[in-house]
Amino acid sequence: MEEKKRKYEEEIGTILRRVMEVSYLRKKNTEKLGAILKGVRGEKQEGGDNSPDGLVSEYTELKTRIFQNLGVVDSKHKSVPK
Repeated sequence: MEEKKRKYEEEIGTILRRVMEVSYLRKKNTEKLGAILKGVRGEKQEGGDNSPDGLVSEYTELKTRIFQNLGVVDSKHKSVPK
């Protein structure tokens, strides 16, 4: 019984460590995305919509503009007919 309890606690510990790692990486990536978008916008001051939803929508809009500039219809990379 003690062995099962120890294995169960180890498994829970492993899962919690992984959750914390993923959470940290997401936060780090969000901060990097914010810095990149600020650089693209040319902002030198704090401000703007830095919420995760705002960053994602701005990223999506920027990605769409880049695809349009490259002559790509959508994220599936279909070429624009000429």
